[in-house]
Amino acid sequence: MKTDRTHEISIVLAGQAGQGVQAVEALLTKAAAGAGFHVFATKEYMSCIRGGMNTTSIRIAGRPVAAPVDRIDVLVALDKGASVHLVKRLSEQTLVLAEAQVVGKEFDGYHAGLRISP
Repeated sequence: MKTDRTHEISIVLAGQAGQGVQAVEALLTKAAAGAGFHVFATKEYMSCIRGGMNTTSIRIAGRPVAAPVDRIDVLVALDKGASVHLVKRLSEQTLVLAEAQVVGKEFDGYHAGLRISP
């Protein structure tokens, strides 16, 4: 069975150090590459002194990719700081995977169509 791999997805993982961002990135990138997709990942480490958020952007596509994209198709938010740091990159099409208390009121007034997992 032939799989159509012309589409792409942008996934962003966000959380504090120690919350598993790197472990989830390793799992997703290895699985996608093992399934024959092209993967590009980049990390951003904010200053821990300022209470910064660690993020990883993963771009998975059916063709070679060599740079991140600005949009976020799926956001895995492990900490409240993710919403403040990334809200300008979200759209009504973004799927946010997070506990309700993680995203809270930070999203109010930005994207009415935002889907939050229960």
